[in-house]
Amino acid sequence: MRGRDLAAALAVLAGCLAIGTLAVGAPSEPSGIKFINAKIESQIIGAVPLRALDRDTPRHIIWCFGSKPAFAFERLKGVARMTFDGSVEEIIRADVPLHPGALECSDSGEVVTAISREGAKFFIRKGSRFGIYKTSGFKPLDIRSKGHLLSPAGDTLIAPVDLTYESGDDVLSTMRVVKLRGESISWRGNEVTFFDPQELSVRTYNLDSKQFSTLLTVGERYKGEEYDVSGIANCARHTLVQIASHLPKSEPNASADRLFVDILRLNPTIEVFTSRFSEFRSISLYGSNFNGMCIITDTTGAGGPEESYGYFVLFDDGLVKYSPPAGVYLGYAVHVAPRGCLVLARQFKRKNDGASNEEFVIGLRVTRAGPCA
Repeated sequence: MRGRDLAAALAVLAGCLAIGTLAVGAPSEPSGIKFINAKIESQIIGAVPLRALDRDTPRHIIWCFGSKPAFAFERLKGVARMTFDGSVEEIIRADVPLHPGALECSDSGEVVTAISREGAKFFIRKGSRFGIYKTSGFKPLDIRSKGHLLSPAGDTLIAPVDLTYESGDDVLSTMRVVKLRGESISWRGNEVTFFDPQELSVRTYNLDSKQFSTLLTVGERYKGEEYDVSGIANCARHTLVQIASHLPKSEPNASADRLFVDILRLNPTIEVFTSRFSEFRSISLYGSNFNGMCIITDTTGAGGPEESYGYFVLFDDGLVKYSPPAGVYLGYAVHVAPRGCLVLARQFKRKNDGASNEEFVIGLRVTRAGPCA
């Protein structure tokens, strides 16, 4: 048993990627990965008031741009793109509500995809062309677990379900569509890394050779436990796999229960961050090719009034603790741009009346000493 009930419980605790929780203290340091001293600098490159995006606060905001930094966000029945000077462009218009968290954009900003809330329709824009497809059945609760279906280059789509052309332009006829039933899909060049629920393994698939390889047989590592793969991230030479596990037949809140989040680092060896269950802390994993590093989020008091965040960046040579500027937070999901060392963040500023704050979406440039990737 992979522990679907466990995954649902963890999603309630921390949101976003079905995140597990950990005990008081920083993530434990795995053998072979050390904490290092490195100077990290932050610069705000632009800000727009959150109220300018829509009447309803968007639940999912992602980077989506070519040469000029911009971000995309879902409206009830559409997708818009905004630059930091406040210019707004409608890029997808739908006839049904869209699924929160399923929005994707290619690195160039040319290809944008979305899925309907109930999972029956798939929308795609490529440049000026726009197409609508019927699906053979995305399950709404499973859409978020799929990971990144669109390749960073925007030329390939992983399709866990059948997609049938319905109307508009047949955009998919100009792309490579690969039928692959996997979860937590992540990209590295011409390979995708994913969790195979049939094989209970973390595997890779080479798009050119059409060959599969197994990185980790999860069931062998977690014998006698219930577990769930919550996320996979490829960044530089790292492959990180997030797994939540616990012993069966024990009360969910029992102090003796083993409820852990392991972050496994593969390539070339397996190393582990291990984090113990507590209702007050959580750990989450987000990766990108951001200056060759991944970002790990450590949250205290998740969902409560005392909620706070700690951030760690993982470079090839080790972990660095990162603190955003005062009044700025990255949240659970750290959205990193494909270029410019940019991170999407939120900032609170005091209003002119001095009695309340206003929230802004900001572009934050985060750099380590040396050239920006």
